[in-house]
Amino acid sequence: MTSNLEYELKDVEGNLASSFGIKDGNKFLTGIFPVLDFGAGYQVIDALYVSASLNWYLNWFAKINSILGESDGDDSAEIAAGTDYGFNKYITASLGFAYAKQGGNGGEERLIPLFP
Repeated sequence: MTSNLEYELKDVEGNLASSFGIKDGNKFLTGIFPVLDFGAGYQVIDALYVSASLNWYLNWFAKINSILGESDGDDSAEIAAGTDYGFNKYITASLGFAYAKQGGNGGEERLIPLFP
């Protein structure tokens, strides 16, 4: 259940590329991982709308092999929640937060304020 992207390098020039072993004819096969997205929203009252979403990146489906090297990663996820409040027909305020956990070696976690 993965799509693969295969590419071959051509017309590589320069000393920096050759010092890293990058040369014409190098071939790479990179898997493109699937993503599952879910979202829901609810109009609480006329002026207030709340929403939530989940993005789940299935990194374990794909092996990444590129110029920069090979890697396998754990799944990544983003969970977000937000609200919109309409003061009148001209002014609306929005606020939200997202929590993200990035897969891979030493996965990184972040809490991100959102001000759309």
